[in-house]
Amino acid sequence: MAIANLQVGQSKVYTAGQSANAKVGPGAVLGFYASVAGTMSIYDDAATGTTTPIGTALVINAGWNPLPAAFSAGVFVALTTAAGTLIYV
Repeated sequence: MAIANLQVGQSKVYTAGQSANAKVGPGAVLGFYASVAGTMSIYDDAATGTTTPIGTALVINAGWNPLPAAFSAGVFVALTTAAGTLIYV
């Protein structure tokens, strides 16, 4: 039985207002599932740096928000009022 090309990944849960790294090293973000609407910024950084933005002040809605983006150093996410789960590989 063949398995289809599935978009699956690891997850990192964020609370409202939280800023944290999800992964160190190269990878890709698939998207963010938000429990409430808000804004987020996402950076290509292995620590908590904000010098290499992938996207800043991104408006996200409650529910699934696709964000197909590659990163090389790591992925750091900063949320405002939104809370939810980052899906990445």
